[in-house]
Amino acid sequence: MRDDEFDVDFAFEPLPDLHDLLSEIREKTGCARVRAHGHPATLITRYDDVRAAFRDEAAFPSRAFHEVTTVPIWGETLLSLSGPEHRAKRKLIAQTLKPSATRALKE
Repeated sequence: MRDDEFDVDFAFEPLPDLHDLLSEIREKTGCARVRAHGHPATLITRYDDVRAAFRDEAAFPSRAFHEVTTVPIWGETLLSLSGPEHRAKRKLIAQTLKPSATRALKE
């Protein structure tokens, strides 16, 4: 097994030592090969790597994840969309996501 591969399914296996496991992964590699729901997945543990992944739709398409996990239950949501379709629909609701708009929900 390679240093970036971990034999664990983050969706199905009990992980009582989760924090220790995440620390080990973070020390060895920022991006680990794991499983989620029985499928190959990439676990990203470092902040800068997460930021880069969110900006790289070609390497880390969010739609692929949501088609397996969210879409079968909820249908398409803003999170399951990508590219121009995501940007167009996000623009429609952007005003309601601003801190000034969400502050009222806390009161």
